Amino acid sequence: MGEAVKAVMDVMRDSENRRTQLEAAKMLLSIGGVQQEGKNKLLQAQIDKLEAEAKILKAQADKLEGSVVNRDLLLALSNPQIATRDYDLKDFGVDDEM
Repeated sequence: MGEAVKAVMDVMRDSENRRTQLEAAKMLLSIGGVQQEGKNKLLQAQIDKLEAEAKILKAQADKLEGSVVNRDLLLALSNPQIATRDYDLKDFGVDDEM
């Protein structure tokens, strides 16, 4: 793409004809638009990739959190002091019994 821009700029510089210069300027704008469109598509693809990676990381974090909860529950149930403890409703923020 850089060579095309250089060639069009040479035509603009070397041409005496205003119409040719105008057409060359339009070509430069067109080339710039194509380049910008390509950059926009690349950026959108990168954004999409990052969003997908974020979803994967969130799923992995949720899985790990679930594993930690399960581990803590298993440890609590395997410990007789915890498993047989009488719980008070106040431990859970309930003031009066149902």
